[in-house]
Amino acid sequence: MELSKIDRRMFEYLSHLKFGKVDHKELSWNDHLKLPDSDWQFPSDLETYFKEVFYKNADVIQGKRILDVGCEYGNKIPWIDKFAPQELTCIDPNKDDLYIAEYVGGLATSPVTCIETKAEDHRLDADTIFMLSVNHHLDDQWQVYENLDCEHLIIDTWTDKAPINRITEALSIQFVLESKWIYKPNRIVMRYRKK
Repeated sequence: MELSKIDRRMFEYLSHLKFGKVDHKELSWNDHLKLPDSDWQFPSDLETYFKEVFYKNADVIQGKRILDVGCEYGNKIPWIDKFAPQELTCIDPNKDDLYIAEYVGGLATSPVTCIETKAEDHRLDADTIFMLSVNHHLDDQWQVYENLDCEHLIIDTWTDKAPINRITEALSIQFVLESKWIYKPNRIVMRYRKK
C-alpha cells in the first residue's frame, strides 16, 4: 500500500497549517483541494516511513483502541485512520499543535479525541500505543515506560538523543521486541508486544 495523491496533499496541507501559520478557518481542507497542485515534492523517505510504521502494523491498528503520545499537529492522524481503528486518542501538551490536530481529527472517518496533556499526566491505556519521535521530549520517559498499559507499542526513537540500550532494557520489563527497523542512521523504529 502506498500513500495516494490525496494523502500527500493532506500532508502538504497540514504542513501549511503548522509551518505557514495558516488557520484552517481561513483555508479549509476542501478549499485547499480546489487550489492547483503546488510544486512541493512529498519527501520519498516518508513513503517508506508510512509503509514500515503504519502499513506493516495494520494488524495492531485495525479495530483497536489507539493512543498517539505526542501527536504534535496531527499529521499522522490520516495515516492511522486509513487502517480503521476503533478509536484514536491523541495527546500533546502544545495547545497550538493540538488546535490543528483537533481539526484533522474532525476530518477522519474513525472517532478521534485530542487531549492537551503531558504523557506523564495521562493514563496511558490502549490496545496499541504509538510513541513516534517523542521520548526525548518527555519530562520523565522512564516513568512513562512504567505506566504503559497496552498490548502493542510502536516506538520511534532518535538513538543520538536517547540512550537506546537503556530504553530497550526499560521496555523489556513488560514487553517483548517483535521487530525493529533502522529508519535513519540515528533513528530506529521498534514494535513491542506485552509479555
